[in-house]
Amino acid sequence: MKPPRFRYVRPETLDELIELRANEEVDSVILAGGQSLIPMMNFRLARPELVIDIGGVEELRGIRRTEGQVIIGAGTRQSVAMSSPDVVDGAPLIIEALRHVGHVAIRNRGTVGGSIAHADPAAELPVALLALDGSVVAQGRSGRRTIPATELFETAFMTSLRPSEVLVEVNLPVRRAARVAFGEITRRQGDFALVVAAVSATVDDGRFTDVRIALGGVSDVPTRCIAAEEAALEGGPTAAHIREVAHLVADDLDPRDDFHATGNYRKKVAAVLVERAFVEACDVLAEVA
Repeated sequence: MKPPRFRYVRPETLDELIELRANEEVDSVILAGGQSLIPMMNFRLARPELVIDIGGVEELRGIRRTEGQVIIGAGTRQSVAMSSPDVVDGAPLIIEALRHVGHVAIRNRGTVGGSIAHADPAAELPVALLALDGSVVAQGRSGRRTIPATELFETAFMTSLRPSEVLVEVNLPVRRAARVAFGEITRRQGDFALVVAAVSATVDDGRFTDVRIALGGVSDVPTRCIAAEEAALEGGPTAAHIREVAHLVADDLDPRDDFHATGNYRKKVAAVLVERAFVEACDVLAEVA
């Protein structure tokens, strides 16, 4: 299929881009990597009047390290982020998540900010952003504002970004002592995930001191498992305690059935993925079902 008629522009500066987005009388969309937008337009799920290609906006690309943060420009290609020493050293969970994104061709075109702004509830980067307690920076005519990951995702494919704003940066806190792991279940490699799990855990003197567990594919938005995180802090990285935490994850979920999988299946898979992630992150010898 082909998309309906639309106008196309390719601004070269962030100021130009913001002015284009500020015109609320025109239904515009941002074209970053196009890996999600183009299929949606071809199937007539999206019918924008104006497509704004941000590929020429250099200000939206690049990666830098500051005190305590890795900052990734929203227009940075996913493959570029994967090979960045700053991301490898400062936010390794993002590297693990990116390895699960589609195929090489998709990562070569897809952008870090584009995946997050698209807000697919089963996408890898939103889950990793939530597990890292990260944030994004949005910019409009009135200036910039920082949106924590916990306040960004409103429902499936919808965020708290305003129509006149542009996502310009992704901010990832650096936790050098944290142990991280990421996993997902798909029908075939590169398919959309049925369930996604990300774990970040800090261990001190044989006990968990900081734990973050995030899931995708089990709700309309990426989900933090707060009760399981709190329970994890009551013990350490032993096989028995990790399995207890994984069971709590499943107990707190209520996924809907769909034509891909039943809700009960997703609950069970989420528990297994979280257990496996803890075992991998903490180098625990455990027999995982």
